[in-house]
Amino acid sequence: MLDISYSDIRKMLLDARELATGAKDIRLTGKLIDIQGVLYDLLEENKELKDKIKQLENNKALEKRLIKIRRFWKDPERIYLYCPRCYANGKLVACDPIDNTIIGDVYECPNCRFTSSNPYKR
Repeated sequence: MLDISYSDIRKMLLDARELATGAKDIRLTGKLIDIQGVLYDLLEENKELKDKIKQLENNKALEKRLIKIRRFWKDPERIYLYCPRCYANGKLVACDPIDNTIIGDVYECPNCRFTSSNPYKR
């Protein structure tokens, strides 16, 4: 994998622009400025794609750890219960415990308002 930083590319482009300016070639200088803009766009897009790949890898690793506890999803390494409705839509949302005297001990999703009884109590 090619590992060139923004500063490396910037320095190369500045060096090339100085050479073009020294040669008094306006067209070459203009082209180098165009190339510089395109390279910055490509570097930005590359960074965004790397971030997306990292997020997908993290999600895949999490999916392998999740277990089903009655209606909820749970990561054994955390204390949270995750909403099954939001998880089906690609989101991992922790449900909040609610002590409701009318219907008992429940968990509610703050995102979609899914509600279900505490899976640890029978």
